Amino acid sequence: MACVKQFALTGILALLFACGDESSNSNSPIQNSESDYIVSVFADLPSCTNKQEGVVAYVKDEKKAYTCKNGDWVLENDKLEQSSSSDSSEKHSEEKNSSNIQNESSSSRAASNELNWNTSKEAYLNPDITYGEMIDSRDKKVYKTVKIGSQVWMAENLNYNDVSKGSNIKSWCYDEDSVKCNLTGRFYTWAMAVGKTEEECGVSKECGNRERLRGVCPSGWHLPSYEDWNTLLSTVGTSSAGTTLKSLSGWYCDVHIDANGTDIYGFSAIPVGFMDSFVRKNQNAGNGAYFWSSSENTKSCAYGMQVGTNMDNSEITENAVKITDVKKDYALSIRCVENDNKKCNEKLTGDCLVGTWTLSSISQKASKEVISDFSAAPGTMEIRDDGTYYYTRSTAGYCQGVDEGEWSFADGVLTFFENKKGDCIEFGKKYTVTPTFEVSGGVITLYLNKVVFQQDERDGLYVGNDTEVFKFLE
Repeated sequence: MACVKQFALTGILALLFACGDESSNSNSPIQNSESDYIVSVFADLPSCTNKQEGVVAYVKDEKKAYTCKNGDWVLENDKLEQSSSSDSSEKHSEEKNSSNIQNESSSSRAASNELNWNTSKEAYLNPDITYGEMIDSRDKKVYKTVKIGSQVWMAENLNYNDVSKGSNIKSWCYDEDSVKCNLTGRFYTWAMAVGKTEEECGVSKECGNRERLRGVCPSGWHLPSYEDWNTLLSTVGTSSAGTTLKSLSGWYCDVHIDANGTDIYGFSAIPVGFMDSFVRKNQNAGNGAYFWSSSENTKSCAYGMQVGTNMDNSEITENAVKITDVKKDYALSIRCVENDNKKCNEKLTGDCLVGTWTLSSISQKASKEVISDFSAAPGTMEIRDDGTYYYTRSTAGYCQGVDEGEWSFADGVLTFFENKKGDCIEFGKKYTVTPTFEVSGGVITLYLNKVVFQQDERDGLYVGNDTEVFKFLE
């Protein structure tokens, strides 16, 4: 298996997952706005290579900043003589070298901190696994998928650039190079992952949790919740997941250490690291893969899935996999999981209703005989995960226009509150229905137990005995 040699940024890892007391300044991801790296002690800095030239690093225990110059970390202090800076660099270089993995220079590790950009994303998949495929209808990108236990997962990182939010987009390619997105997918802040802006769900904004949240994922898929990740770990076994979920190549290794995985389930986690969205720097590539969940923990933090390697000198102490706390403004990868609509058949929840539905007909409730057929020109109902709905009436209908308001679902009852716009049904009124959900042959049908949106469509239509029939679009 191919090896990637790399220096382990343990200090940065500790910083990434520090999401304690939100009122404490020590939890800020950036202690110095001019710094590219933030580490606890000098020994945690990566080697000063040509690639790092000019990078600024802040050392927390010293409360000082250093710049990578000519192979050394030089103290940033104009009042110091160059000789004293050099002395300080030499002292720290000796200190750092003593803590590095032995028998190979740290410079060579950092210099080889590269994924193979000249290969396809399929090269990191397990050739012994039979993968499925999914096409994202939004941009026609094709993703490999894999079934693990009862779940179907994307076997690649999501690479969807949501331009619908304009300047509020918070996702990036590796090194901000669009070509590299083809291999690694994009890195998303948590707000972007859940389909919101930073103003809506960023740091210090409480966003709440939903059982099944689509977020930035394709139609028919959702951003995995804490429970989804837990199910995956239970299926593969937490103790071995640090090996079995990793790709066969790309992970840190040298003559002493091989942190590559067995990828026996085909999840194929590649070590693309994460991005610090403040300084737009990718970090910890070769050592870790990090994925968002839809589950919020605090106003500043959400849960993420970490696949990594813990090392002590020349030994792997643990192939680490855990669900952990991550600051919302870090940018992580995304793996989407397919909706299990059978669960909605068994128990209908509000999350099952979120999506775009088309009105196909009005039918008699008991016999399901079609009274009015709208399949040629269906109305469209968007039930949104922010608690609002938007209904565009059929062009074949009597009234042309839209109806817009808020929706809620509790104890099996769906309530539409027409409080934003009512072109065709009564503004300011609440309509309650008891919906049923049916999955058959891949077609998802939603039956409302009374006519709400098209109640004026035919003379004498008794809305209490008939039902509006909607088909799931996306």
